[in-house]
Amino acid sequence: MIGRDINGASSASHDLLVVGGGIHGACLFWEAARRGLHACLCEAGDFGSGTSWNSLRILHGGLRYLQSGNFSRFLQSVRARTQWGLTFPELVEPLRCVLPLDGQGLRRPLVLKAALAANDALTRLVTMDLQKAWPMARGRIIPTDREVDFPRELLAIAHRGAASWYDCLMRSPERILMELVRDGCRYGSTALNYCRVDRVLLERARVEGVVIHDRVQGGAHTLRASKIVDCTGPASGILASSVRRPAYPPLLAANLLLDIPMEAGTAVGAYAPLKGSQTFFFVPCHGVMMAGTGYFSRPEGCLDTVLTDDEASLLQRQLDAALPGLGIRNARVLQRYSGLLPASSVTGLAPMEREQILNYGEESGASGLFSVSGVKYTTANVLASRLIDRLFPESRAVPYSSIPLAADTHWLIDSSALRRLSVADSSQVIARLLREESVFSVEDLVCRRTAWSHSDPAKLDSILRPLMQDLPREVAA
Repeated sequence: MIGRDINGASSASHDLLVVGGGIHGACLFWEAARRGLHACLCEAGDFGSGTSWNSLRILHGGLRYLQSGNFSRFLQSVRARTQWGLTFPELVEPLRCVLPLDGQGLRRPLVLKAALAANDALTRLVTMDLQKAWPMARGRIIPTDREVDFPRELLAIAHRGAASWYDCLMRSPERILMELVRDGCRYGSTALNYCRVDRVLLERARVEGVVIHDRVQGGAHTLRASKIVDCTGPASGILASSVRRPAYPPLLAANLLLDIPMEAGTAVGAYAPLKGSQTFFFVPCHGVMMAGTGYFSRPEGCLDTVLTDDEASLLQRQLDAALPGLGIRNARVLQRYSGLLPASSVTGLAPMEREQILNYGEESGASGLFSVSGVKYTTANVLASRLIDRLFPESRAVPYSSIPLAADTHWLIDSSALRRLSVADSSQVIARLLREESVFSVEDLVCRRTAWSHSDPAKLDSILRPLMQDLPREVAA
């Protein structure tokens, strides 16, 4: 249960204060709490309301890192993916991925065959201690005469065969994040949404806490902590007095939910033969297709996450070029997803390849103040564990195992739940969310506590309208 107890947090002393409630902040908060540390998570908006809501839902292993020779990133990704499966066996499932071969570069049959064999062997080696609990099927090359094994999306372009391997699918990234926050609170730590950190309190150049502004009730409060980690992504660095701008240039990452049927269990990758394009992935999402990820430049210091109409149109054309024949160019866009990532360079259109951890105490700044800029949802858990090891070397790592989920999780990850539940049962589910998960708006409820945003908007509105009449004004507004 997430009790938004600001007064209680103000009267306590914390081992760690985490600023930013995206997946990296949530993982760091959870990892600290389960090791017995007293942590506090502060999010200026709602939990997961930024880039983390933009997830394409795939937990990639390290195949592409293996192909490029980045073995450390490969090992980290493979182990992180397996640990997600152990932590959330009901929310993470194996996902078959298929990529057509065009005979170019790394997309040649012999190259991919060798890469898949190495990927399987190294994956088993890296996760040997976890294999029994979370085994992964092997990859293979699908020859051209086995069209029956091709997903329908690739029939028109897989002229040289295809590579097939397994990664993992998050059935609900929003629930995974919320379950991490809930579990951290279960260990006795505190999570506060709609609390903006305004400034850091220092004593002889060492952090002592922060001053926050309560955006719900109003008023300023002081939170005490011996260590502070800024997990606000491209905005990281703004809390440090010596930094006047975001530490990393922003890059807008965007995905589109398209009204194109797609069967569950298989995702496909494809390369768009257009200038500036890259390999896109098309992922089943509640019976339709989620596609991405496209990247768009943003000026340094910009924190605007809105995908413009022109950018959405360009992305749709790129996706259509990657998978011709499906009508993607003219398909109805059910939802735009966009969020900021740290860019690899000021002018680049590629996300940062490696996470960045900055210790301001080593940069003539405040001692005890850190910032973290992660690059992948997949490795957020491993990064959190590594950072806690660094900040609190006396703490003991806890083996990964499944965490208890909210009682209604099976309904919350079901996009058709409101059509299947009675009004009375729906009201009970919503009432529990209001009571247990610090909900303050319909958007909080629909977009970041449930998978209900994937429902048809008109039907969703007609179902929610009578239910919202009895809810508090700040939720119904």
